[in-house]
Amino acid sequence: GDTLQTAETVAAGNLARIFRTDIVVDERLTERYYELIGKQNVYQEQSQLDRNISVYTAMSLQNVQYPERYTDKKTGRVYALATLNRAETAAIYVNRLKENDAMIVRFVQRSESPSPAMTYAALAAAVAISADSHQLRAQLDVLYPQAKSQVSTTYAHDVLQQRMATAAKQIGVAVSIENDPDGKVAQTIIAQLTGLGFVVAPGDAFLQVRGSVAMEETDLGSKGTFFVRYVMKLDMVDAYGKTVAALSEQGREGHISLNEAANRCTRSMTGAVERQLVNKVFNYFDRLLM
Repeated sequence: GDTLQTAETVAAGNLARIFRTDIVVDERLTERYYELIGKQNVYQEQSQLDRNISVYTAMSLQNVQYPERYTDKKTGRVYALATLNRAETAAIYVNRLKENDAMIVRFVQRSESPSPAMTYAALAAAVAISADSHQLRAQLDVLYPQAKSQVSTTYAHDVLQQRMATAAKQIGVAVSIENDPDGKVAQTIIAQLTGLGFVVAPGDAFLQVRGSVAMEETDLGSKGTFFVRYVMKLDMVDAYGKTVAALSEQGREGHISLNEAANRCTRSMTGAVERQLVNKVFNYFDRLLM
């Protein structure tokens, strides 16, 4: 590569391809995993090198080392050798799998609660931990198959997902947005929440999203171009009146068509909902477990 970082990225990517699996890693689950085990700083400080490896191979490896580096003085190209001690790395994986399984058991125990919110929160956390284990076991299959006998799984990943889906159906949601053009903001919110398995239940909602949307044409002195300002303010509260999340977005969009400028405003607002809402919901449920 042109730099040492690029060379290490390519080397580690080539190494990781040996352990390629068909498992698609959800970065949102990966982030939640580190939050739940109390090592969010580890995730935040994860080098861009490791992020690139994960992107290139749909997975990230543990314990990758770079014992040799070389710079070609003529071309300036940098070369790096990535290695992985199979037995040593397998031991790391086995230990992490055992720790994960113990955490999953604790979360499943906490899911035995009369509170639907706590049940869902605990099972969603168990699924996030289990997703990490699911990836580790797939890698261990290639890395050091004989080590799998050292690890037992109390709950299968698909079983946990099914239990979480069942718990999600007990979480009712309601959405009320004022001045919502064509109801698109509300539709996007509902799509995000029902995508988590929650159900629309206006008369019996555990989570309520209330808010407003405002758009107005503004003159910026540009002939032939229309500009529209927009402001979106959303608040989500639980059945106890506690604020779950707040989301606001504002800005302006322009186009030679006033209607298209307004449509772009709507897309900007719905895009903000799609980027932020689900993470805020997960943060709320994760806080219930703290």
